[in-house]
Amino acid sequence: MDQKIEHIPVLLNESIENLITDKSGVYVDATLGLGGHSKKILDEINDDSKLIGFEVDPKAILISSSKLSKFKQFTIIKSNFDKIKVELYGLELNKVNGILYDLGTSNLELNDSERGFGFSSKGNLDMRMDPNLKNTAENIVNNYSLEKLKSIFFEYGEERMSKQIAQAIVEEREKYTIDTTEKLLKIVAKFSNYKYRNKTLARIFQAIRIEVNNELNVLQKSLTEAINLLKTGGRLVVISYHSLEDRIVKNTIQKATKNCICPPEIPICVCDHKASLKKINNKIITPTLSEIKKNPQSRSAKLRVAEKI
Repeated sequence: MDQKIEHIPVLLNESIENLITDKSGVYVDATLGLGGHSKKILDEINDDSKLIGFEVDPKAILISSSKLSKFKQFTIIKSNFDKIKVELYGLELNKVNGILYDLGTSNLELNDSERGFGFSSKGNLDMRMDPNLKNTAENIVNNYSLEKLKSIFFEYGEERMSKQIAQAIVEEREKYTIDTTEKLLKIVAKFSNYKYRNKTLARIFQAIRIEVNNELNVLQKSLTEAINLLKTGGRLVVISYHSLEDRIVKNTIQKATKNCICPPEIPICVCDHKASLKKINNKIITPTLSEIKKNPQSRSAKLRVAEKI
């Protein structure tokens, strides 16, 4: 296991500055990864504070636990962040001061040929962030119906050639099993010119990865629980990278800032909904040109911050 793999944390200073409101508080890094954001949090908080990190990737856990082993305030939970409520309750933590999500895919995953997250290297079609999940990318491309593949590529990849790509996959899998990134790449690459090929491939691989890990439903569930777990004055800090994630984050925060969520056609409020958050940044925080130059993977990042009221 190569523990020298690095993943540069995105919007590091901006996210941690917005997260920490009490240096003796309890914080959650819902997407621990290789521990970049957690390291910054632990450097900033006091010895009597706590940081809980959630991670499902065994390799990431091995690296981050080694990197952060000197910090006694730190605890790793081997679980997806959709279990944030039950896991924190298990630690007798009913309320926390801040919860951070960095929804990007790490270099550890992208460069792991055994799991096939990226199309730039040959690998098995797996794409499971949690190796205990049953569904795999190979199962999706070889067994999902034409209509379901088309729907996934269109909804999760926002790919305009979804129908044609799905049809090609269905036709090719009749001839052989599509079990590697290389085989899938050759099929998808036919549907875009060379200049835009990587964008098409990225959209299709993203769509399959989202389906494998049920990412959007997991995110929605976790954000809803996170809001309820925050103390008054506690912060929700979320870094997203594509429009589907950001839409969920934006809409969840927007809904939580309203005292009424009744449809416009209902003249009198009957929902009894009460605002639980206030926005800290009305304008999305994005990486500086300097950060993008140092870390091109940060270019699409969007940071949203809200506070419990």
